[in-house]
Amino acid sequence: MLDAFAGDSLIWESVAAELPDVSFDILKIDKKPYSDPKIIVGDNRKVMPSLDLAEFDLIDLDAWGIPQDQLRLCAERAPGVPVAVTCIMFALTPIPRLAHAAGIPKDWTDHKKYGLMLYSRWQQKFWDNYCATLGYTRTTRHIYKQQALKMYQILW
Repeated sequence: MLDAFAGDSLIWESVAAELPDVSFDILKIDKKPYSDPKIIVGDNRKVMPSLDLAEFDLIDLDAWGIPQDQLRLCAERAPGVPVAVTCIMFALTPIPRLAHAAGIPKDWTDHKKYGLMLYSRWQQKFWDNYCATLGYTRTTRHIYKQQALKMYQILW
């Protein structure tokens, strides 16, 4: 498994603790330096292209934001490999890159011209469209709404 946003690895360590008879081989990437020598320190958008992503059974993109660049890399380099995605979308957050990736013309994302119409209200639809354009046709989704929309998905 590839954990592209490893952080402190709390989630997968707790999963491994619950399943002591199952062996987990996890390659971890994160920007922050840790004392754990098993973590590749760096920007996962730079590290992932150097890996054979098709060799993984699962790719975890647990982002603090929207991991659109990383998901595109997974779609291009590991078609058929399931991807666990966490997206955190804040209310009134500008989303021009996601809108562009979903096929919205660049000038439509000018908030001075069009206000907030392409902001958080439509983020989930843009994300769904973006995933579909990458070839992800099956999804399992859990959504939690509070101050932010937090979405957990398995895409394949």
